[in-house]
Amino acid sequence: MLRGSTLCNTDWVYGVVVYTGRDTKIMQNSNKPQLKTSNVEKMLNKLIMIVFGLQILICMIAALLDLYLMAYQDSKLNSYLGLEAFWQELTGNETIISSE
Repeated sequence: MLRGSTLCNTDWVYGVVVYTGRDTKIMQNSNKPQLKTSNVEKMLNKLIMIVFGLQILICMIAALLDLYLMAYQDSKLNSYLGLEAFWQELTGNETIISSE
């Protein structure tokens, strides 16, 4: 007998339980369907991960380069981005950023 069915017009019945729980046909077929992804979606997922990894790598390289410039470039550091000239034009002061 299937799950949820009832037996009518009988006073009693002999029965043997063969499969119970997860082994029954109804329980095995009641699983949620698997998500289907196309080949394009799989390829895009891989490419997004690669781009994300490359961005992290570029950020790490830029941070290490900045550490190198801060540590070993004394007087050249201030003129690296032209900050002194920018502040002089903006405020009229001689310098706000010192090279020491």
